[in-house]
Amino acid sequence: MNAGYWARVFRQRTITRRRALAGSLGLGGAALTLSMIGCGGSNNENKTTSDQSGLVTTPSDTRKSTKPGGTWPYYINRDLDGLDQFAGRYIPVNNGGTHVYSRLLKNKIGTRDAIPDGSAEGDAAQSFDITPDGLRVTFKLRPNMKFDQRAPTNGRALDTQDVLWSWEKFKRIATSAAEVSHEKNPVSAVESLTAPDNSTIVAKLAFPTAAWQMLFSYGRYLVIQPREGEDKIDLRQDMRGSGAWTLTSYQPSVGFEWRKNPEWYMQGLPLFDVIKQPIILEYASGLSQFKAGNIWQYAVKPEDMIATKKEQSNISLITRGNLGIGQGFRILGFSQRPGAIYGDARVRRAVSMLLDRDLWIDTFYNVSSFEKQGLPVRTAWYSHIHPGFTKYWSDPKGSELGEGAQYFKYDPAEAKKLLRAAGQSGPIETVLNFERQQPLGPRQAEVWSGFLQANGDFKITLRPLDADDWLQQVHIGQGLWEGLTSGIHIGSGPDIDGQFAARYIFGASQYCIFRQPLPVIHDLLQRQRQELDVEKRIKLVKNDIQMELAKQMPAVPEAGLAEEFDMFWPQLGNFGALFTAGSGYDPQENFIYFWDQSKKA
Repeated sequence: MNAGYWARVFRQRTITRRRALAGSLGLGGAALTLSMIGCGGSNNENKTTSDQSGLVTTPSDTRKSTKPGGTWPYYINRDLDGLDQFAGRYIPVNNGGTHVYSRLLKNKIGTRDAIPDGSAEGDAAQSFDITPDGLRVTFKLRPNMKFDQRAPTNGRALDTQDVLWSWEKFKRIATSAAEVSHEKNPVSAVESLTAPDNSTIVAKLAFPTAAWQMLFSYGRYLVIQPREGEDKIDLRQDMRGSGAWTLTSYQPSVGFEWRKNPEWYMQGLPLFDVIKQPIILEYASGLSQFKAGNIWQYAVKPEDMIATKKEQSNISLITRGNLGIGQGFRILGFSQRPGAIYGDARVRRAVSMLLDRDLWIDTFYNVSSFEKQGLPVRTAWYSHIHPGFTKYWSDPKGSELGEGAQYFKYDPAEAKKLLRAAGQSGPIETVLNFERQQPLGPRQAEVWSGFLQANGDFKITLRPLDADDWLQQVHIGQGLWEGLTSGIHIGSGPDIDGQFAARYIFGASQYCIFRQPLPVIHDLLQRQRQELDVEKRIKLVKNDIQMELAKQMPAVPEAGLAEEFDMFWPQLGNFGALFTAGSGYDPQENFIYFWDQSKKA
């Protein structure tokens, strides 16, 4: 499959899409506001359109009727490069660590009718408060919060020395430390952690930050490991935590087994006794095992969902509803090499205007096929933030982005004019980098290539990168790659700052894709970090930051999204009914309430 293939797809589908845009389907039309993808304000706004297919079910919050026990057959789609939460480079390590390790805070759980707002509650800390000036947070540790019963922790209680040891290790080796530690990075907030007594941790902040709760609740940041990790246990090979789960088995390339921690502070939880999590690398294998009921939930591709549902009618198909809130997304990045043509904003704007966002969404979210089956589908475009951040997001289709809104429109003729004005008179020969191992990486790169070449403005050479090259050249490469790079992930997190910190704020992270502060944007992003007045912060993000990002177009958001569907076996109780801001499903927030509904009979 190559760019030529996708060019033919575009030609075949464009007429259909144009008719849909003009007709009753209204893909991406003005009526498709953010609330319609399940992330809006009132309960009425959160309703999806009625299902005409008879295939969609509505998940229920069954927390009042659960029964404990049993095993949940889950899965993971990538092997790990080690078990240390701080040292791991890939997301599955973070996910594994959030089964086992406590954090000072954790994210509040929500439902479809009570949307989580990104705020936190105590985890290892039973209480916490911040001073009026926003510069000091005091945490009171939960008493008798026990570590793993096995040696070398032997069921001892977590204490302040574990927190301080973990903080020093986090600063020293964690890839995300620069997003938190002021010592590592002067634009990050946490200056120090100290322990004035055996039950108190005090965090001193270098400046007030609206995102302060996220700094202590987000699973990619500070988890609390036992200080025995200094010399008595190799945490690269094993885990010993105080969280809801214990790791009882791990075989590289085979899988994990997690068991409930009977000493956890939330008595009676988790509900499952065991989670079995095989490593399934191949999609076809995972889909086969899911259909057979060997795993109870799987990320079925949109184009396979209807056939899967019809083959196995007992499988539940649900809309994700509010699960859009706080999720990450991907962007197209430009080379920051000296002399690169992408230093000219007109070239960057032209690239954005060559992207047919509605066709992209239809291609990757199977919108037309779902609608033909009578399934409800809502769509929205990305601005430079995810639409799930409802109160902050500005719709690129409206007037909220000012001058920058025009650069989100699919307009090849105007794109060509911009390129000519920038002195680019013929096809621009350039490479398009992408990560080979990303599930949709190759396909999305091919689609980007098709769009850019369709009007004769670019001549693209696709350049796949293996995971290690992607890490070095893209993740920590500060934009020094050649040409264009698709599939760069914009971080998630329960606070809007998670959408900005890692990639856009120069110096805030080793993952920043810019070699120097972005004019105007850098200062605006720092201001929103320190604005404690909620309404003023919303106005700053909506009226200033997104407008400036749209105008400068330092990176191009990859189109947008449709309200997605999830598939799972109905015995997995509470799946799809409960979620958190940021990542949707978290082992110590959501997983603890999942249960085997077949036990209710």
